[in-house]
Amino acid sequence: MSGVLDRRRGQLAGVALAVCAGMMALAGASVWLQQVRGGEQVIARPAFPALDGRTAGLTGIRVLRPEGGWSLVRGADGRWTMPERAGFPAAQDAVEQLLADLARLQLVAERTADPGQYVRLGVGEPREGADGTLVQLIGPQGTALDGAIIGRRGTTIYLRRADGPTVYRADRDLPLLFQPVSLLDLGVLDVSPEQIASVEATVDGAAYAILRRPDGGFAPEGGPPSAAATAAALAISRWRPLDVAPADAVTAGGPAAVHVTRLRGGLVLTVRVWRGGQAGDPGWAVLTAEGAGPAAGEAARINGRAGGWAFRLAPYDLADFMLPRASVMEPVAADVAMPVQPETEADGPVP
Repeated sequence: MSGVLDRRRGQLAGVALAVCAGMMALAGASVWLQQVRGGEQVIARPAFPALDGRTAGLTGIRVLRPEGGWSLVRGADGRWTMPERAGFPAAQDAVEQLLADLARLQLVAERTADPGQYVRLGVGEPREGADGTLVQLIGPQGTALDGAIIGRRGTTIYLRRADGPTVYRADRDLPLLFQPVSLLDLGVLDVSPEQIASVEATVDGAAYAILRRPDGGFAPEGGPPSAAATAAALAISRWRPLDVAPADAVTAGGPAAVHVTRLRGGLVLTVRVWRGGQAGDPGWAVLTAEGAGPAAGEAARINGRAGGWAFRLAPYDLADFMLPRASVMEPVAADVAMPVQPETEADGPVP
């Protein structure tokens, strides 16, 4: 009996030693993976050394993708604009954030110097049709101070500098680099539902008006409350442009809809909508403002920002500016609860 127990103790001791050895091996592998990720040589150096933490000397940024490119130019007044959007103003804080991210970007590991791996890591030459993103930082004389091809795989950034063949893994994502529209200053307007007093619209030649009810909701003049009437009344509160273009380039002929929103503070906002001329193009909206007294200054500010431009909205938001009269006048079903806006004091012009 004691022999059996001794054998079992020996077996258990062997298992325990094997488990310990396995755990030590796993721990060692974990440390090794942290230090050397897939054969990478761990380093720490700036991705764009020409910046050296400073961005004041830059006059431009050029970005090229296989499907096209975009750029930012800094004017004599220090303001940034995007030439590919006909010089539309950039959001200054967003550009400064992008530049700060580029200045802080660190190369943390050498990945490969094999050109055969470039496309897999997203750092292929975009001028040859690969999906890399070429980034150039432009100096006072219009020449490139620094440059690199950047690849994005998930949220991991790989980078191949212009001065060498090696691909590096970087330490952070660069979301603004891959969303150029987010660098545009599209925040022209911000209206809350409580500010809206009434709406007048003409869609494909048929006119209607929508009034605020005493309970705070909306109903078409001469008709019962309807879901479409509420959507049309609140359309301006969902003004969130996704892109911009010169108005004269995308607004041929007369508009398909004219949507006029009157705010409680006296500001009047008119949105004219042109349907897209091609499949998949929902159309464009042009915004103008009018106001007297306290609202005059806000109207002038909006017109100064929006004048001459057409804005692309999400298709479902654009559709609310051009709802046909028949849908607005259709009564809501008895079992559908209508959204009710709380009655508040007049808020004055849009902030």
